[in-house]
Amino acid sequence: MLTFRHLVETWAHLDPLTVSNCCAKVETLYDSLLCHEKDSVHKDGCLCPSLRRHYGKYLYKCHFFSCPFRRDGFETDQECTTHMKDHSRPWKCSVKSCDFAIIGFPSLGSLDQHRLRLHRVVRESTYTQPSVSDDEALYPLLYELVSSGDIDELEAIWPTCSQKVNQFTEAELITMAAGQGSLPIIQLFLEWDDEKQEPRNTQVKFGGVVHDAIQSGNHHLIRWILDKSTTWGCEGAGRYRDAVVAILKSNSAEVFDIWLDTVKTIEEYNAFLASELFERTVLNTAKKFPDQERRMVESWQLLVETDRVREPDLGRALTMVAQTTYSIEQAKVLLELGAPVDYPRSEGSKGYTALHWASKKNSHEAARFMKFLLLEGANPTTKLGSSRPEKEEGARKIATWLDMTWDELVEWTRKERRSGISSSSQSES
Repeated sequence: MLTFRHLVETWAHLDPLTVSNCCAKVETLYDSLLCHEKDSVHKDGCLCPSLRRHYGKYLYKCHFFSCPFRRDGFETDQECTTHMKDHSRPWKCSVKSCDFAIIGFPSLGSLDQHRLRLHRVVRESTYTQPSVSDDEALYPLLYELVSSGDIDELEAIWPTCSQKVNQFTEAELITMAAGQGSLPIIQLFLEWDDEKQEPRNTQVKFGGVVHDAIQSGNHHLIRWILDKSTTWGCEGAGRYRDAVVAILKSNSAEVFDIWLDTVKTIEEYNAFLASELFERTVLNTAKKFPDQERRMVESWQLLVETDRVREPDLGRALTMVAQTTYSIEQAKVLLELGAPVDYPRSEGSKGYTALHWASKKNSHEAARFMKFLLLEGANPTTKLGSSRPEKEEGARKIATWLDMTWDELVEWTRKERRSGISSSSQSES
C-alpha cells in the first residue's frame, strides 16, 4: 500500500524539472475541469459546484508562479483573465525615466536590444525581492522567469540563489534563455573563464546553446554567441560544425552574413574551421537549403583567398562530397578553388579518392558524379590494396543509370577530354 510517507520520499528524489512538469500537468488538468464561458456562465452539469466544496469559491488561479493569486485565486474566470493581462502586457523598460517604460516593446528581443544599446538596468532599492528560501520552489520559479524573459526578477534573486543551483540545471537555463533570444539572461547565468576561453560550468554545451540562439532570430545574441565560437574551448572539436549547421538551418541571409563577419576576425589558419566546414553533416544540410548552399560555396572563395582554407582541406572536402551529397555544384567550386581531383593520391598519400568513394554508391546521383569526375581528369585506375573503382557496386552497375558500362564511360570521357568538351556541360546530360 502506498502511504503518504512513501509518496513524500518518492517526490523528494525526483529531478526538479520533473517536479515542475508534474505540477504544470496537474494545473492544466485542474484548469480543464473549470468552466471558461463568457460572463462566467456555467454549463449544465459542470464540475464547478463540486470543486467549490473542495477548494472554496476562488477556483480560478493565476498561472504565474510568483504571483500571490496563484494560491488565492479569483471567484470568476473573467476576473482571473483580466488580472493575468497585467502579467502578459508588452515588454516594458524597467528604467522609469525612460519613455519605453510606458510605451514598451512588442517582443523580448526588442527590449533586449534596447537595454544593450541604451542602458544597463540598475535595480532600484525599493524593489521587493521574492522569497527563495524554499528550495523546492526555486527551480520552478527559475524556469518560469526564464521562460517569460523576466530579467528584472532574475537579477534580483540570482545573487542569493545561484549557489543553490546545480551545474546541470544552470546549463539547461542557459540553453533555454538562448531559445528565448535573451542575451541579458545568458550573460547573467554564464560565468566565462577567460583563461580557458569557455564557460566555468562544464555542463554548458556549445552545440545546444548556439542552435537555440540562432533559431531565436535575435541578431545581437547570434553575433555574441558566434564570437564566442571562435575561442570556445581549447580543443574546440565540433563547434564550427554545430554553428554552421544551425546557420544553414536558419535559412537566413542576415545570420549567414553575421557568421561570415565572425570568421573574418580569425587572424590565422584554424585547422578545426577548415575541417569542420566540410563535414558530412554540413554538406548534407546545405543541400537541403539551396539559398544557403549558394552562400556557403561563395564563402569558400573568401576563405581560400584569406588562407583560412588550404589546398589539402579542399581535397578532403572533395572526397567528403563524394561520400555524402554527390553534388556536382559543390565539387565544381572546390575544383575551381584548387582541390586536387585525385586527393589524397596527388599528395603522395594512401586513401580513397573522390572517384573511388563515389563508385561505392549505386544511384543516379553517384553515377552522374563519377561521370563528372572522369571528365575533370580523375584517374580511374587508382587502387587501395585489392580495391579498385571498377570493382565497386556503383561502377559495376553504372549502365543502369548512364546506358554505358564502366569501361565504356572511361573510354568515352577520355575521348571527350582530348576533344576539349567541358565537364560541366557533359555531366548535366
